[in-house]
Amino acid sequence: MAPASHSILPELRIMTERETLTASHWGLFYALTKDGRLTGARPFEKDCAPSPNLEDIASLPYAEARILEPMVRRSFLERGKDSRADRGNDSYVPVSWDKALDLAADAIRSTYRDFGPSAVWGRSYGWKSPGSVNNSIALLQRLLNLMGGYIETGNSYSTAAIGTILPYALGIKDPRSTGWDTILEHTERIVLWGCDPLVTNDIDWTTTLHEGTEIFRSLKGHPRIRTIAVNPVCPRTAQEIGSQWIAARPGTDCALMLGILYVLIKENLADEAFLSRCTTGWPELRSYVLGDEDGIAKTPAWAAAESGVPAHDIEALARDMAAHRTMIMFGWGPQRARYGELPPWMAVA
Repeated sequence: MAPASHSILPELRIMTERETLTASHWGLFYALTKDGRLTGARPFEKDCAPSPNLEDIASLPYAEARILEPMVRRSFLERGKDSRADRGNDSYVPVSWDKALDLAADAIRSTYRDFGPSAVWGRSYGWKSPGSVNNSIALLQRLLNLMGGYIETGNSYSTAAIGTILPYALGIKDPRSTGWDTILEHTERIVLWGCDPLVTNDIDWTTTLHEGTEIFRSLKGHPRIRTIAVNPVCPRTAQEIGSQWIAARPGTDCALMLGILYVLIKENLADEAFLSRCTTGWPELRSYVLGDEDGIAKTPAWAAAESGVPAHDIEALARDMAAHRTMIMFGWGPQRARYGELPPWMAVA
């Protein structure tokens, strides 16, 4: 019988080059490896619009900017927490993984010992790990629960203002969007307000087959559905599907919406019976738009001065939206700013 090493060598040579189906936020793909090195990424054959970022995923482990070993502030190694004044000015030196783990463990233990669980914030950035078992947030929180607990995160840095205001505006924090079948059958206008779906829909919470991307691209030249993009910068989506672009100044979404509301009110385009029957607060909002409250009527001319969008364009948009079955697809961008709760609140109105 041949030595064991001889019998397994041919099999090892076969296994040095392989494809493994895996998942990422950018979609399913086959990881191509050779001799233990990631050499490429082949999109899953059922992906409707494979992400161009897949090849970047394959090259990421070997990027020159990647930090390949633990690094610690030099003065922290010398003086520990007494070196805080050197933060931002200090140099970093490499240490072994054992040393780095010891430093982290000591810091966690001392925090619990000296200050208790209320001094520990149990959160990590988690977008690099779409799974559940190896998720960085889950792993961290399991550890901290074993240590005695931690302060949990409230809301989200992605949708903090939306998540806070919508329960008051709609009675629900995260309403489900209308399905594509309904949109394609009944909608005549789609207003992409503060969003760029062909960019943001390239990723998903876990993974994706990019069905929405394919549908968005099908809107180009659609015989019935016309799209409008309201955004300070012309979105890639608008460029690809031929949307009308309305360039409002950053932070002036509410002013533009108020100008639209003024037209709807003055030209009797608002469904007053529905608003009286199904909403609360319409008389107060109507009064504010007309200027009864502060003496400033929110006319298209007023909105134009605030937003930079010409008054005649505001009037035309209001009339067009009123005359056609319209869906506003509101993005997260406008609410990531000071007074960020106002744009989504106003969009609902």
